[in-house]
Amino acid sequence: MLKTYVDGKDILFIINADFKWHEYYKDHKCLGIILNIVDDTAHSIDNIDQRNKRLMQEILSIKLKETEIAATFRNFINAGYKIFITSDHGTIWCQGNDYSIDKYLVDSRSKRVLGYTEEVLAREFFQERQTELYLYKNKAVLGERYFIFPKGRSMFAKKKYTAISHGGIHIEEVIVPFIEVLS
Repeated sequence: MLKTYVDGKDILFIINADFKWHEYYKDHKCLGIILNIVDDTAHSIDNIDQRNKRLMQEILSIKLKETEIAATFRNFINAGYKIFITSDHGTIWCQGNDYSIDKYLVDSRSKRVLGYTEEVLAREFFQERQTELYLYKNKAVLGERYFIFPKGRSMFAKKKYTAISHGGIHIEEVIVPFIEVLS
């Protein structure tokens, strides 16, 4: 647990918190609680012959019912807190594009983006496949790095491999959900 104080107001920030209510939460005016259940669930579902997120949503629903998260939310609301739920990214159902990448040449292990520190390597990989890939270079944002993204819903994996992934530029991956929980 990491505890910080900002502007004289007591703020508690917890990474990988459990799903339980703790009375000491009420000692803080603002809480930031990170729960990894959605990301962990998405990454646990690999190579299933479906083209949608229904299975992930069903598994997530079961996992959430096994937690105390609903009771914890009620306790927060009863204690006068506002609850906002968000994510750091969205996800997408992807299929492998069968591109073999020498991972030691890239500095990113994502299936949806390849990060190169050497321009010549990025351009060489991109040149052979430019109809199916995007090459992105923005020195102000990335410095000397080059990113290669697959177009559409493909990822850098074996052809028949399917998974829910993230890290690319598809609209489902870049829209960040933001929900306010009401009583």
